[in-house]
Amino acid sequence: MNGYFTLYIDESGDFESPNQSWLIGGLIIADSFKSSEDKLHAAIFPLIKKYELNGQDDFHLTEIRRNSGNDKALNIATDLFKTLNSANTPSCFVTTINKAKVSAHNLERTYRLMLLDLIIQAETAVHEFFNSEITHLDLVIATRTINAVRQTTQFNIDQEILQALPKAVESDLVASGQIALLNNIEVHMRDAKYQWGLICADFICNITYNQRFPENYKVLNDLKDDRQLFSFETFSSPELRRILNHERNQNYINALFDSLKLVDRHPKNKDFKSAVYRLIKVVFTQTGSSGAKIYFEGLLERIWRDKTVYKSYFQKLNVLIKLLRILEDANTELSVRNFNSFKFKLNNLALLCLNHIGDVDKAKEVLQKQKSIINELISDPSNFPMILDFHSREVEIYVNSLDFEKSEVLARAHWDMIDEYRNIWELISPDMEKSDFLRSSMAIRAKSTLVRCMTLNYSSDKTEVIQSYIEDILPYLSHKSDKSRIFCLRLLILSKEHRLDEAINVAIDYISGNEDVQEFDYFFFLFVLNQKLLISEKSDIKELITRVYDIVNGISLNSFSMQYIDMLRCRELSLFYHFKGLKRESHDYLKRAQSLELVELSPIA
Repeated sequence: MNGYFTLYIDESGDFESPNQSWLIGGLIIADSFKSSEDKLHAAIFPLIKKYELNGQDDFHLTEIRRNSGNDKALNIATDLFKTLNSANTPSCFVTTINKAKVSAHNLERTYRLMLLDLIIQAETAVHEFFNSEITHLDLVIATRTINAVRQTTQFNIDQEILQALPKAVESDLVASGQIALLNNIEVHMRDAKYQWGLICADFICNITYNQRFPENYKVLNDLKDDRQLFSFETFSSPELRRILNHERNQNYINALFDSLKLVDRHPKNKDFKSAVYRLIKVVFTQTGSSGAKIYFEGLLERIWRDKTVYKSYFQKLNVLIKLLRILEDANTELSVRNFNSFKFKLNNLALLCLNHIGDVDKAKEVLQKQKSIINELISDPSNFPMILDFHSREVEIYVNSLDFEKSEVLARAHWDMIDEYRNIWELISPDMEKSDFLRSSMAIRAKSTLVRCMTLNYSSDKTEVIQSYIEDILPYLSHKSDKSRIFCLRLLILSKEHRLDEAINVAIDYISGNEDVQEFDYFFFLFVLNQKLLISEKSDIKELITRVYDIVNGISLNSFSMQYIDMLRCRELSLFYHFKGLKRESHDYLKRAQSLELVELSPIA
């Protein structure tokens, strides 16, 4: 296949009357205009003899219906479609219907907009049916005359249709490949009676126009089932159009995300459901095991990072639950390879959301589901990082449950598992030093989590061990989030040891002039500050507030949504401004803290 295609286009309906169908249909054939005509003539002319018609002029479905009746007309149409399907040169039909009867206030303008729509959507049909790219397109359009006056001209086609393609690309309404076609499209305006391809386009338009009749509807359904017909809807949802073109450009992450949004917003819409199931089938059965993993993980990342549609953790959690149901439904038909691995990855993200909203009961339900399949997954070494993430989430569930003793036990088991993992690293890379392992973010996070849980479950006999663990980590800190984690732990430990003055000094030194201060840094600073204010004399309160006021006044909150960390800081800010005597500010921050979406009966809330 050399990338040369011919698209024959005819229409049916007056594009004006609300009680009639408005549609445009065509035949796409994988060859140039001239060669297509020769091949179509060779394939179709025997049918004229078979059905004893006078010639090409008589081979039009409207005339056949009128002269020979509906039954014969349908027999000839079915025979034509079978002939085209078995021909040496592949071809397929495309139609677009203006079901909504959206008008451009001028029938010819409406026709041209629908013509643009069909050309845009035809590339999707070429991709799916021929599995090819269009390098040259012959556009053969049946001329339209009303009262012997030519309507749409070649000039109109160029100005209102072809030159509109770049704008469609900019809006993601058409695949980007069509821009390259602009200089490789030849337009031919022809009389529908004398071009074999336009005669075929006439047949599909006539059958589609009359699809309200069961016999015609069946013919169309058979064509769709055989993938001989691709039917679109003009002025349909622009979101659906974008999804189709994301898919056409193999941008499956955006296509999946956009289709999931539509199903989430309109759960009863069959077209939206069909789109998401089609994409899941493509991703999990046609992109290979690596491709499926990349696209699925990309989709989860897109949901997690989204700050426009799924701002809150409640919203993220709900869409993840819907995605899991869709995947489970699809898996009954597709039997996706390594399905439990995808399911485990999704539930890990759901656990992260549940931890952020403090829903420990639901989190423990998901926890048990994860544990039921973990033995199956552990046999594949590539799943090990995902399983380590799961155990990290498990620790947080028990922190949120305020069961610090259990969280410490789990954190220690998690660290022991990470430490054992080092032995595997050494097998793979014998030259690896222990310092290389301890420098990894995985090791730093696991050791920091253990220190945190030991501190939460604090007793004085743990002080030396906690300090030694921190000393182990300090030489390997490079990322700002790791530095922040250790800083917060130091403040928490000093608070547990009632060394609040030292904690405040450490915090002021760390925050002042530090451009990498993180959200939790401010919270723990406010936490130890308020602990000190609660036990201070009035004269000392004023002096301490004056000392730290510039830092506190510079603390900002997320503007797009209230998150868990914002609630913590708002509580502490409310208490600080109470001590400063600013009742209005104190009340406002307390009110903001209460606006955070947390599960009402959550222990952490």
